[in-house]
Amino acid sequence: MGKKQQLPETERFKRILIEARQRGELSVNMTAKEMIEQLAQQLKQVLPINHQ
Repeated sequence: MGKKQQLPETERFKRILIEARQRGELSVNMTAKEMIEQLAQQLKQVLPINHQ
């Protein structure tokens, strides 16, 4: 995987983390568990998973 492919992935990952943080700051009723579950779901869509 070249550097050009990694940059967009890194940027998407950073954006997801920033958005998750902002959602957590805005939602007083969301538990930490719910925040982590949402974050994990979004990261699954972005990051390739190797089942070896």
